[in-house]
Amino acid sequence: MKSAHFSREAQRDILEASRWMVARAFQKVMKQAATTLGEYPLAGMERPDLVNPPFRFFVITGFPYVIVYNPTMTPPLILRVFHGARDLPELLEGL
Repeated sequence: MKSAHFSREAQRDILEASRWMVARAFQKVMKQAATTLGEYPLAGMERPDLVNPPFRFFVITGFPYVIVYNPTMTPPLILRVFHGARDLPELLEGL
């Protein structure tokens, strides 16, 4: 089967459009996560192996990211948003 070829400009256009679509989807998921945490502050999990309570972790649906937040504040305070593959103990050292 034959396929059309993409010019460099078309490849850049596709990459730009993809980044925009992913960014929009990520923003939407983050807003949904913030609403969930506002309504259910204990929805995330404790990870005492990484950081002491009251801090909790909430996994972002559809993305490899984790929200670190304080559920004891009203409303809960999202402190950080990390890619799950990062070195979390090092990044959380100051909490």
